Amino acid sequence: MPAPLPRPAVTLAEAIARAVTLTKSSVFPARTRVVLDSRLAIALPALARAGFPTEPVLDLLRIEPPELAGAATAGLAAAEALRGGQVVLIAADPGPVAVADRFVAALGLTSLESFAVTLPAGPARPVDHRARRREWPAVALESIPRSLIPPWPSEPGIAGLRPACAEERPGGPRSQEPLPASALIDAALAWLAEREPALLLPHRDPAWSALPADPETVFALAQLAGEGRRICWKIPGNAWTTWGPVLTAIGQRGLPLTLILEQESLAAGPRVLGIEDWWVTSPTDSTEASNVLAWALSCDQPVLIELPSIALADLPQPESAFTPGSGRWLRQTGTGKPTVTGSTAAARTALAGTTPVYACTSLLPLPIEAHRLLADGAAAGPELAAWAQPAPG
Repeated sequence: MPAPLPRPAVTLAEAIARAVTLTKSSVFPARTRVVLDSRLAIALPALARAGFPTEPVLDLLRIEPPELAGAATAGLAAAEALRGGQVVLIAADPGPVAVADRFVAALGLTSLESFAVTLPAGPARPVDHRARRREWPAVALESIPRSLIPPWPSEPGIAGLRPACAEERPGGPRSQEPLPASALIDAALAWLAEREPALLLPHRDPAWSALPADPETVFALAQLAGEGRRICWKIPGNAWTTWGPVLTAIGQRGLPLTLILEQESLAAGPRVLGIEDWWVTSPTDSTEASNVLAWALSCDQPVLIELPSIALADLPQPESAFTPGSGRWLRQTGTGKPTVTGSTAAARTALAGTTPVYACTSLLPLPIEAHRLLADGAAAGPELAAWAQPAPG
């Protein structure tokens, strides 16, 4: 991101005065929202008298590391810009302000002002950094039917990509080989983006795609998703595996962000990766990946989709739309105990043998059928070790 310009120092009173001025000048649908560092407790009475909704905003600052507050504020400002509003960040540390300033420069935000002020004298007010899970604004993409059967392109046609016909829907035969999963998902997202103004694809957006794929960017996007946008980000590489604290913060808040992975990188498990509060899926082929995407973009919670890394031939079609906690038999007959898999690479290895093979489309939660099979002595590869916890109840 471009380096921010130097800014003059301000007092807490001056920062509050600026927020009050913006609030009084706001005309519907514009509004002014204040993100206040929890350590600046002395400011709360003045903000309350000015009519600010302080407590919901304060929750945005209950984040570790504190620099994420600047990213959250940037996401908030991106949402408020659509209605002509403003966001004011008042922080007791220059870290959040520096992060917010970099987003302002990179995204051209005029809806965000940020101030770093001196901590007030006196005993510090205890701060609860535990995140609060909320119900965020629901976002409905009208192009996705209630059946969750994908309506978008499924294979190349003479005039480009065309919607799937009835016999290619879940449970039906394929008329020809489908697109590879990554290409099909790209086509589906492009098809949706033409029809759904509420959908943001950061990897295709000129401004957002110019930002680094890092913890600050993913948290800013998550906050924007919590403000009424449907956001689906196809992440390059596997650097995301080092974002554990940030992904934990997103999951704990239930921010409705969808992340798509092109590399198999889930073997470390939910605790290590920071995704214990996410829905996590690992579809086995392009048709199943398409079904998972339709569900994810209709879900107002954090979802992670690991795309198949390789193409497997002659797999049975999924029999229905995707539901959380589901899986499917790739081969139901064979010799010996079944093999339970959690990735496409593991499924390919298992299918090279002779055992029945059950694939876990859902990793969090793991299918009840997978728990039953494992309890009965089914084999499982190392990719499932960190996910195969005892079944609830």
